[in-house]
Amino acid sequence: MEPFASPIHIPIFASRTVRRTVLGGHLLAASAFLSALPLDLYSIGASLCVLLSLAIQVRSDGDLVRRVHTILLRSDDNWSIVTHHGEILKASLLGGAFVSRWMVILWLKPHGQKKVRIVLTRENTDEDAFRRLFVRLSLPMSQTMK
Repeated sequence: MEPFASPIHIPIFASRTVRRTVLGGHLLAASAFLSALPLDLYSIGASLCVLLSLAIQVRSDGDLVRRVHTILLRSDDNWSIVTHHGEILKASLLGGAFVSRWMVILWLKPHGQKKVRIVLTRENTDEDAFRRLFVRLSLPMSQTMK
């Protein structure tokens, strides 16, 4: 049996760690702008932009959990997104994936739909699936196709 013959099913759950990190980073940036003295229109405007960004991020993450039930990486390196309604959408992995031992960030583009940012940690997905995905994405694609 080939080492990557088995597909990887990656269930998606909400992540408290990701939510707290995003919230903390945005609040830190907003407070940095507001602590700049003298307080002027630019620092207030920048703080409002940061808070708007936070609102967009929170809405986007909530939308992801409502839309995506599972992502699937097949042995031929093809990606699919499984919705909560059981619909399977073929997807392409866009460039810029971030892979580390504690977090994987993927940009997937389902065919005919807008791109989806998926942030995976050991907290918001199955630990075995996370480990297998980390190993698979850490190797050059030429090694996975042998």
